[in-house]
Amino acid sequence: MQSWSFGILCYNEEGTLENVVQDVIALAKFWKLVDFEIILVDDGSTDQTPHQIQTLAQRDFHIRPIIHGRNLGIGAGIRDIYFKSTKDNVIFLPG
Repeated sequence: MQSWSFGILCYNEEGTLENVVQDVIALAKFWKLVDFEIILVDDGSTDQTPHQIQTLAQRDFHIRPIIHGRNLGIGAGIRDIYFKSTKDNVIFLPG
């Protein structure tokens, strides 16, 4: 059985984040994945994205939040996704 990490880098995504997460969950179900995680990396958003990520993580155990206190750039977010993933395969998706 393969395990998958879906990494999503977020910056001011409060208007779209929940839909993106639901799409990833639907994809995982379509692929019949049992072992997967969704890593949501907030890169210093100035809107409600960090709070929304925490709320989503409380609702679904597949979601792993990573919150940057300030904007560190896309490279730091991608590193977080790849180095903090716990699954065999990693897919990076922009928020």
